[in-house]
Amino acid sequence: VPLFAMLNRMRNTGPEVLASANIFIETLEPPQSIFEIRTVQEITWGYQHALVDLANLILPPEEKLPPLYGYFSGKNNTADGELSIYTGSDDVSHLGSIKSFNNQTSLTAWGNGSGEAECNAIHGTDGSLFPPFVTKDHTFHIFSKDMCRALPIEYSETVYHHGLETYRFTPSSSAFSSSDSSCFCSSPGGCAPEGMFNVTACQGDAPMLLSWPHFYRGDPALLDQVEGLSPDEEKHQFGIDILPQLGVGLRAAIRLQINIFIEVDGLARLANATDTFLPIVWFDDGIEELDDPETIALLKSAVVEPAKIQSILYPILLVVGCMLVVFSSVMLGMRWNNKQKGKRDYGMQMENRGIKL
Repeated sequence: VPLFAMLNRMRNTGPEVLASANIFIETLEPPQSIFEIRTVQEITWGYQHALVDLANLILPPEEKLPPLYGYFSGKNNTADGELSIYTGSDDVSHLGSIKSFNNQTSLTAWGNGSGEAECNAIHGTDGSLFPPFVTKDHTFHIFSKDMCRALPIEYSETVYHHGLETYRFTPSSSAFSSSDSSCFCSSPGGCAPEGMFNVTACQGDAPMLLSWPHFYRGDPALLDQVEGLSPDEEKHQFGIDILPQLGVGLRAAIRLQINIFIEVDGLARLANATDTFLPIVWFDDGIEELDDPETIALLKSAVVEPAKIQSILYPILLVVGCMLVVFSSVMLGMRWNNKQKGKRDYGMQMENRGIKL
């Protein structure tokens, strides 16, 4: 990836610069190859890369890269940044909504860096907290700094966990598609095939794209470029199961695939190859099922027990209410009859006295 990131930057500068970069690559020590053999630990948590070291000698301080190159380098037991979120004290529907990230309310990755661009807005939740009283017509957004965007998720289906009804929310059909916001592909060549999301502008010009694992919900042509892929909704769908009454997630399957666009134009070593979207790694993070009996019992007491009490009290209160209405009607009727009888008795008394009313 560092090699293609460098070449991509050179390609954007011009063909002459790209040609010079090809010559420069041949002189590097240790020699740079298109494909490398690395251990799982190195790929995951990082290793020293000659091109990264070289880039950090040239780049300004604010653009310097992490010293180790790895897909999850610097992410193990570390914070992604400081999130400021709403507590919902004024409006419970805003519970968990992000106010700012690292004291910023917008990004600069899209729309030529304009903070006014819709795509640059920092909003939604971090995916761990949702407001209560969730309905099926809700659309939530999950903000990710690595995507440089907020991913929309919508109700998909109702599923049950430990007897509790939950709503499964999955990515909107517009996400990672041609129906996505146009400002995500405002630059030339910025748009990606159906089922992919171009994060080049978000990843230091490295030609990186995100997709669902095995190109699930992607353009069928992507499957023809790589052998061994078999998209499966059960294995590869991104989804969060939310307990609607409380806004608590009972299951989360955060599944994404990292891909690189291998563009052969101007690259001497791949002169006989064709452009390809090559999967590098896909991951499945989250929690499949809660298995803590105390937590499950607590959730049931907060959701099931009130519903049971309501189901018992409702008919009782209805009967009591009806009885009160009947009792009140009887009392009003008796009072009215007594009043009318009093009038009649008074009239008879006046007549007996010879007074005509």
